[in-house]
Amino acid sequence: MKIEELSYVINPGAHCDLFGAVMIAAGIEDLKILVVGTEECTYYSKNFIFEYGKKDKDESLLMLPLTDKEIVLGIGEKLLQSIDEIIKLYSPKILLIVTTCIIELTGEDIEGIIKSIEKKYNTKILLMRTEHFKCDNYIKGMGKTINLLGDLIEENKTSKSFNILGMRYKRGENSEICKLLQSKGISLNKIVPYSIENLQDIKSLSKAKLNIVVDITGMELAEYMYKKFEIPYINLIKIGDIEFLKNEYLKLEQVLNIDIKTEVEILINDIQNLKMKIGEKILKTKKAIVAPISVSAIEIAKLIETIKIISEIVVVKEIYNFEEESATQLKAKYGTRFVKSGNLEPIRELYNKLNINYFIGMEYPQVLSKCRIKHLNINYLSEGKFGLEAVKDIFFKISKECDKDEKI
Repeated sequence: MKIEELSYVINPGAHCDLFGAVMIAAGIEDLKILVVGTEECTYYSKNFIFEYGKKDKDESLLMLPLTDKEIVLGIGEKLLQSIDEIIKLYSPKILLIVTTCIIELTGEDIEGIIKSIEKKYNTKILLMRTEHFKCDNYIKGMGKTINLLGDLIEENKTSKSFNILGMRYKRGENSEICKLLQSKGISLNKIVPYSIENLQDIKSLSKAKLNIVVDITGMELAEYMYKKFEIPYINLIKIGDIEFLKNEYLKLEQVLNIDIKTEVEILINDIQNLKMKIGEKILKTKKAIVAPISVSAIEIAKLIETIKIISEIVVVKEIYNFEEESATQLKAKYGTRFVKSGNLEPIRELYNKLNINYFIGMEYPQVLSKCRIKHLNINYLSEGKFGLEAVKDIFFKISKECDKDEKI
C-alpha cells in the first residue's frame, strides 16, 4: 500500500537505522562498536545513545573516519589495521562493525574483508549494514541488530522461564503478564534488548521455555529461536485484535503447563466494561489522527474503530507485513489516509478541514487546543504495558478523556 508524502522536507531526527543499531549495541559489556563512515555519523550516534541509551556514559562507540582518498581507492587496508588495533587495545569479545552511507555508495566488500581475518582473532566480528539510502527508519536498525546478536545465542538447558522480546524501555518486568506468569512459578529470564548487559546474557536467551514478542523489533529473533532451538513464542503486537490476543495468552497454558483462564477472562471483562463506558459517552462517530511514537499506529487505529473513533489519517514510517490487512480494511471502509511521518506541519492544515476530534500521539497541546482537538499521547511500551494490558490502558485513557465532558 502506498504511503502519502505531504511534504518534501522533514524535521531533523533519528531517521537513520544507524541510530537504532548503536542504541541496541551500546552499553553491552565485552562489545565494541566500530562505525565506518563520516565523523558526523559517530558524533550524532554518540549523542543519541547518551540521550536514549541505558547508561549516562558509554565508551563502546569507536569511529573509523574516511578521507576522500580512501573513499576513492578503498578502505580495506585501513579497516584491517583498525580491527587489529581495537582488538589489541580493548580485547572485546564482540566487535560490531557498522557501515554507513559512504560504504553503501562505494560498494566496498566489507564482508570479504571480515571473512579473510575472522579466524585470526578470538573476538567475534559482526557486520551491520545501515544502508540509510534504502531505509529511513531507526526502528528497523534496532530489529536488524537484535537479530544479528541472536547469532551469539548458545544451546542451553531450558528452565521454567520466559523472555520478553522487543522491549527497549524499562518497566517491562512490571507488566501484568510478567506478574501473572511469575505468580504461576514461571520466572523472567531476559528482556531484549533492555536487560541485555553482556555476552552471557545473549548466550543464555535459549534457557527460556517461551518468548513473548511485544514489538516488531523482536519478531525476527523469535522466529530464529523457534527454528534453531524450538522455543515457541506468542505475539502480543497485534493490539487491534482483542480475540487474537486472547488466543495468544491462552497458548501459554499449553506451553508452560499453567491455568490462566480466569485471569484472562478478568482482563477481557475489564476491557469490555471500559468499551461499554466509552460507548455511553461517544454517541456519534468521532474522527482521529493517529501518530504515536514507537508503537503501531495502524493497530491503534484498528482498535479505536471498535469504539466509534475513526482514523482519518494514520502517520507511519512504513507499513509492516503484520499491519497490511488492518491498513487495507481501514482504507476500504473509511478511506483512511496513510501519511509518511517526519513533518506534522502539512497535517496541521487538515485539523479543521477534517473536523478532527482526537489526536493520538505527540503534538503540541497548544496547537491542538486552538482547534479544540482532544490529545492522547499513547506509548504503552514506554509505560511497560503490552498485549491485553495495552488495550485496557488505551481504553482507560479514552474513557478518562470522555469523563471530562458530558455526552459528546
